[in-house]
Amino acid sequence: MTERVIEAEGATMKPSVSVATALALLLSHSAMAQGVKRDILGLSLGLPLPEIAKPDVIASAGAWKSPEQAVQVGDYRCKRLDAPWKGPVGQVVCRVDPQGQLYLDVALRPEPPVVQSVAHLFCSTEEPARISERVYQEYGIANGLTALNAVIWGPVYKLDSRTVLTFGYGGHACSAGRGYEMRLQDFQLQAQNLKGVPDRARQTASQRKP
Repeated sequence: MTERVIEAEGATMKPSVSVATALALLLSHSAMAQGVKRDILGLSLGLPLPEIAKPDVIASAGAWKSPEQAVQVGDYRCKRLDAPWKGPVGQVVCRVDPQGQLYLDVALRPEPPVVQSVAHLFCSTEEPARISERVYQEYGIANGLTALNAVIWGPVYKLDSRTVLTFGYGGHACSAGRGYEMRLQDFQLQAQNLKGVPDRARQTASQRKP
């Protein structure tokens, strides 16, 4: 395989998404979504996470620290990755089962921080066509491709004006079956989070001035 959009990093399954590749696939393999579902396993795009990062634990401008790496997200006990975070996005990983994980990209600039993308990495021994069919049914996608590309991660499906779903083979190792990745993204949240909002450290400093 010449190019992977997700990569295995050591023992941790950590997805890495190429936006350019995703947009290209979106143009060539988009499908009409009949309904909009904005969650994976109960974790939704736009989910507020008020405890994920707090202004009163800022270590320095643009750096976020937390008392501990572990955090509760919905029904899952999760872990912050690469904290303290620098920049506008943090990542959280939640264990689903021995061969499955959820990755959340958290937009840190909104108050409170919110989930801007959810990725589910899992393993299955089922036929790829059956898995694809189940995913497309769940997310209301008509005419979805059942033959997944083993070289380029995708295709990408536009669910509404702000939400896309990407589904394909994963690059992580499985003890049984084959690896898959499914990812939901809210491009409107991503754009708002990157839109030159003043960082919180500067805002907090200005608020403390007499």
